[in-house]
Amino acid sequence: MLEPDAAFPGTEGLEAIGTRVIDAAWSQPGWYAEKIPEMYVAGGMPGSWMSVGEFYDGWYNYGIYDKVAPLHEAMNIKFFPSLGMEYMNIMSNFPMPDVDSVKGKKIRFWGQWGQYGELMGATAISLPYTECYMAMKLGTIEGVWTGAQSLDTIKLKEVVTDFVTNPNGCINSLIINMDAWNELPDDIRAMMEREQPQRFTVGGLMLLEQQGYAMGKAVEEYGLKLWTWSDADIAMLREGCVEEIWPEFAAKSPLSAELVEIVKTQLKDHGKL
Repeated sequence: MLEPDAAFPGTEGLEAIGTRVIDAAWSQPGWYAEKIPEMYVAGGMPGSWMSVGEFYDGWYNYGIYDKVAPLHEAMNIKFFPSLGMEYMNIMSNFPMPDVDSVKGKKIRFWGQWGQYGELMGATAISLPYTECYMAMKLGTIEGVWTGAQSLDTIKLKEVVTDFVTNPNGCINSLIINMDAWNELPDDIRAMMEREQPQRFTVGGLMLLEQQGYAMGKAVEEYGLKLWTWSDADIAMLREGCVEEIWPEFAAKSPLSAELVEIVKTQLKDHGKL
């Protein structure tokens, strides 16, 4: 087990695994979507999946895994999606009862979520994760878009007062060098293939449970205020994403466009769009 960036920069994970600098790594599509642009869609677009069930449904019932796994295989990588849901939203130093409350606020977002922040009316700030604590403490920013684990991992519970709890989907990736994968015993590979959908689901639920514990401790020890935005607010944001953000992802490749249509079909089938 190596520390992050110890063997290679995070942005070079696909190349490092594909050429077997190391055998396997835990990554996140945000690190490599420029190289596999379809992962902007499959990894969880703003406004797309908002529960473990929705994420699982899209990946395994609507066939997204079968579409994107070969893109990794072309780079000599065996790919498994992991931990597809978390309490990822805005932590701030002001009350957030609804979407309107973040308008004009300086909030740190990362990756494609910056566009989501702009859709809310926030001023989206790009800032390294490790600088968020001090930026909040100094008042450089007024909020941070991140997962609930950041209450503990970078001690945001010490500098924020409020947190929106509506979850958002954003997968992690288990990427394995294909030669290393093929060297595993047949029964191990068969087990991993067989159990992957269940691991995907249970992992997402466990992550929510762990983050729920972090939230509860922050409420108890620091008085963190939790907010849940209304269904109407979420529906409005989703509609805005479909109209303003998703077309940009669809334009990245023909398969990206196909994946966006799959997500739309799934959400329409379940009355979410």
